[in-house]
Amino acid sequence: NRDGSIYNRPIMAGQNIMTFDLPILNRYCQRFGPFDKQQNRNSLFYPFDFSDTITLFFSWFEHEARPGKLGLTTIAEHMGFSKEALASAHDALTDCKLVAKILKRFLMFQRNIMKKYKNKIKGCFANEIL
Repeated sequence: NRDGSIYNRPIMAGQNIMTFDLPILNRYCQRFGPFDKQQNRNSLFYPFDFSDTITLFFSWFEHEARPGKLGLTTIAEHMGFSKEALASAHDALTDCKLVAKILKRFLMFQRNIMKKYKNKIKGCFANEIL
């Protein structure tokens, strides 16, 4: 982010990042930088959005019975990844690649839904009374 704008920062993505990675990242950035003292958070990532596989999984599958713990392996199995693909799970690089694949599938799925239904979604709450 060469221009210093928060709008050009990368969006944080991962598995369970809000309760695990982000507090650790903020602690390290507070100690070593970059850290935004006014906002009390790191200055590495775009501050207004994130992609967490747990949040995505829950929002799409909240109507189903929970498959137990929402660990990365559980989510990957629920989404159809083979046991062979998950054989080396819990290895940092393997887990990063798996999270990237899951996020990519979710984003592609959401984009396809929007392409198909964007005319039905736009203005769908126009006549709702709050």
